[in-house]
Amino acid sequence: LVRADLPWRVPETAPRRRDRLGGRAGGRAPDELAPVLAEREREVLELALSEAGATVADVVRFVFPNLGRRLQGWNQRAALGIHEGRTTWGWGTGVGHLRSGDQAAGLAHLLETGELSSGDLVVLVGGGCGRSFGCAVLEMA
Repeated sequence: LVRADLPWRVPETAPRRRDRLGGRAGGRAPDELAPVLAEREREVLELALSEAGATVADVVRFVFPNLGRRLQGWNQRAALGIHEGRTTWGWGTGVGHLRSGDQAAGLAHLLETGELSSGDLVVLVGGGCGRSFGCAVLEMA
């Protein structure tokens, strides 16, 4: 990003930023954040599925943010019946976190690889800095 109204500067490096926060994101360690994020994710997922008149069992594939394993709530997702094989996790680990692009890129990957068919349900789950979550239930045409 280039903005003419700002002076040029070298961005702060990730290690320095991590040191300033004591190795924590927002003052909390990833292990402390994971359960909280998983609970919020579960709530929004259940609400979206309920509003769509669907259940976890009806969904063919799930697209979650491509975050590190420590922030993924795999145990909580497995308790809901969502296992890694039903997600884009394997693909996402090779691509990395695309910020708000994780869901669009994950859906594009599923479409390009032919992993979705007409009538299939796919769920896109997104989170914003642990404060906001979104979920879309899509039916393939």
